[in-house]
Amino acid sequence: MKDNLNLEEELKNCLKSHDASSCIPPVCYSNEEILEIEKDVLFKKQWICIGHVSFLKKAGDYITKEILDTPVIIIRDKSKKIRVFANVCRHRSAKLIEGKGNISGIICPFHSWSYNLEGRLKGCLLYTSDAADERSSVDLGGRRI
Repeated sequence: MKDNLNLEEELKNCLKSHDASSCIPPVCYSNEEILEIEKDVLFKKQWICIGHVSFLKKAGDYITKEILDTPVIIIRDKSKKIRVFANVCRHRSAKLIEGKGNISGIICPFHSWSYNLEGRLKGCLLYTSDAADERSSVDLGGRRI
């Protein structure tokens, strides 16, 4: 907020009575420090609307978004439950899918690790037999929605 020494005073003017108040200062829409404060105070503590349930009618329907600098997949699984996952492969953090559509499973474009609609690892190339038991514990890290 070094850019605008009067910002604190301008913000105080926004809190006055309706007749005496002013609009939010334009710098509030472009200042990175204010954005970080808003992320902490507003977005990390509240629900965020990411789409209407009608966007995900059938199993495999998905949309992707970026929320607070985190790419996410919103997908309807086979049991018709809506799930949200980080849109990155657990292997090498490649972005898994983009846009919207319908898929039967999620396949990483980098090394072809595949996940089911519930986010569980189904298979991967070059997975050693010694690590086969670990596969059941690898998933996309579902988020609460």
